[in-house]
Amino acid sequence: MERTKLEDALNLCEAKRVNLGKAFDKLRSQASELLVLTDQWSNLEDDLKSVQEAVQLIQLVI
Repeated sequence: MERTKLEDALNLCEAKRVNLGKAFDKLRSQASELLVLTDQWSNLEDDLKSVQEAVQLIQLVI
């Protein structure tokens, strides 16, 4: 009986390790996408600030 419990516990540990590895791989792939999105957002913010400054300059001229 003890051996069965130990084997069950070891099998459960292995299954949890595999699932944790899959979750980590998924998180890692999504983190990469998040970094790309963050960079794109930063570029968009810079572009919007430039447009805003240009509009403000045009308002001064008009």
